[in-house]
Amino acid sequence: MYISENELLLKWQIRKRTCRLTSYLRRINGLQVVSMIVCSLMIGFILGYDQSTSKKEPELNITHKLMSTKVGLIRFGPQKTALELLGLVRKTKQISMQSLVEEYGHFASLLTDNANLDKLFLMSKESKARFHRRIIQKILQKQLEPHKDVTFTWVTAGDVRAGGFGNDPQNSYTSVLHETTRHAFQAVGLEFIAQNRAIRSAPSGPILALCMKTIYGSNIDILNWDFSLTDNSLDYQTALWAARATIHPTRPLLMMLDTSEKSRWKKMFEVDGKLGVAMLDTLGIRRFVSKQLPDSTRITHPEQLPPALQYFQCDGSIEGNTSKSTICRKNKFLPNENCELKKYQSEWNFGWKDHRLKGRMFGLFLIQLLHDALMELDTVAREFSYLSIESQQQSLLKHYEKLDEQDMFVIDNAASSSDVLGLHAQGLSDLIVPLLQREAMCWLPETMIVGAENSKSLNTRMLIFNSNLRSDQNK
Repeated sequence: MYISENELLLKWQIRKRTCRLTSYLRRINGLQVVSMIVCSLMIGFILGYDQSTSKKEPELNITHKLMSTKVGLIRFGPQKTALELLGLVRKTKQISMQSLVEEYGHFASLLTDNANLDKLFLMSKESKARFHRRIIQKILQKQLEPHKDVTFTWVTAGDVRAGGFGNDPQNSYTSVLHETTRHAFQAVGLEFIAQNRAIRSAPSGPILALCMKTIYGSNIDILNWDFSLTDNSLDYQTALWAARATIHPTRPLLMMLDTSEKSRWKKMFEVDGKLGVAMLDTLGIRRFVSKQLPDSTRITHPEQLPPALQYFQCDGSIEGNTSKSTICRKNKFLPNENCELKKYQSEWNFGWKDHRLKGRMFGLFLIQLLHDALMELDTVAREFSYLSIESQQQSLLKHYEKLDEQDMFVIDNAASSSDVLGLHAQGLSDLIVPLLQREAMCWLPETMIVGAENSKSLNTRMLIFNSNLRSDQNK
């Protein structure tokens, strides 16, 4: 039988003490012997009781942990509370802040100021709630299925400006947005994806609006409209684009990069009761830059400004487009030997600093939405505090899915506006508008890619599918 070193040491000590006790007993009388025996029995009883309770102690601890798990005090597994996730997101803000300080110096705090973001982004309370809801649902899906990849996808749809033509791809605002946001979403288990699907000379409608699923993909969480150059004053194209987004399979949240000076943003907000809609107001950006960021023509040493602000504003004009001084225009694009990029480095295309600012603002706005969504999740979860964390999350996910169903009911039963047809509405609205509520079947040529040269490549064949109007039924 194997005897450990501790047991051998214990036996040796007992034997040594027994010898000492025997030697001592030879020198004492019988009464002393009896009293010592009684004392030893009491000590043995106390030691035996202590050993018996120590053997049961781990069992009691395990039982306590299991009971605590039921009330959510101690958890095993991947589930985390909203506050725990919020703490992880706040840590990632430090990473974003480091990049902002490198680019904007002490002016970085102005970009992260929530008061400034609230002025730049226009959205209703209802739309903000829908943005929060989409984010919360994604978080809950990941918490309930931790081994499943859950993505949050942003798609930029737009023209030459949206594509960042004239700049390296990594300097487009879509790429900057991804860089700014991905760490925060990764902290809650989501993979943030930002795709640039801009096409150089294409307007938002009718082809792109009718073929959204084919061109932009079937899995979109936020779809960004940026056709300010090609749509010009054709507001009905914006109305059609927004209306078609309501029948996309994932019912994406809509973002718009435009100026509130134009009337078309009102067309976009017509779907506010159906989808979440927000706009980054370029008029607000101009006011923010003019009032709070340095002007390179009004300071002595503009070369000492942080890199993203050097020669960004001249005479109150972003990139110096209307400035008498040419210094901002000369520094609009980064030096690049790529001839393909240089041919797009024109006065109407935006430079890398403009894209950098917009991308950072988009990213910070999404991080703030994520932060607020987690705060909302924590508040709502308290109503289910009697449940385990997993049961809480399942109940909450069902709650938000029911809200989605209500939105879908409104979309499916809402009357369509003839505004989507513009000048073509006369005498055709009764026929065409119902068709536009159906999914279009699109075939696209190989030239239909990001950065397609011009709209001539958009000779897309389309078939409006209507279950009540099929060609084989008319034969």
